[in-house]
Formats: sequence, structure tokens, C-alpha cells
Amino acid sequence: MHNFPKQAKQALRVYLERGERALQMATAGDYVSLDDALRWRKAAFHNFRVADALATRAGEDITRDPEMRSLEEKIREVDGRLGTLLAELATQADRQVRKLGLARQSLRRYQSGRPGQSRFTH
Repeated sequence: MHNFPKQAKQALRVYLERGERALQMATAGDYVSLDDALRWRKAAFHNFRVADALATRAGEDITRDPEMRSLEEKIREVDGRLGTLLAELATQADRQVRKLGLARQSLRRYQSGRPGQSRFTH
């Protein structure tokens, strides 16, 4: 017989670890690895959902386990910090995109070789 509660607990541990790793990567500015870590974290959560559904189907309630509650609290904390950090990063990225758009717009205005569009020619 399968031990679905144990599998669910392991999946949550991995989800938590990957969340903590994603926080470290975001703080360090390693955005390529951050994207990979977030994808792998999402996969761990899906693994948890499957194990949880199988445990529920087998009549086992994993929410009564104190270790699961502890993991859930830690995950909520990491999720909150990660959500805040990702929102800040998204805001910064949006600002950079706007700056690039303004820079492109400025460059297009001052293209040489086009008499009708160049601001350097009279």
C-alpha cells in the first residue's frame, strides 16, 4: 500500500525548499535560475496536490498532522516574501521597459539620412 500522506509531506518540503531557493536567487539577481526554480517549485506543488488527492481518496486526512501545519505556516511566510519580491521585480522590469520605449522613441526622432524626419537637418 502507498503512503500518500508521506508523499504529500515530502512534496510540501520540496515546495518549501524551492521557494526558499527562489528567494535567494531573486535577491541575488539570478533571474534565469529564478525562472527555472519557480517552474520546478510549481511542479512540486502539483505533486503535492496529486498525493493529497490520493490520500483523501484513501480516507486519510493529512491536515491533522502537526508537521503538515508547520510546513503550511512556513510556506505561507515564504509565499508572502516571494510574492512581494516578485511584485517589486515586475515593477522594476516595467520601469525598464518604459525607459527603453522612451529611448527608442528619442532615437527614432533623430535618425539621420531621412530629411523629413531628422531633427538635425533644416
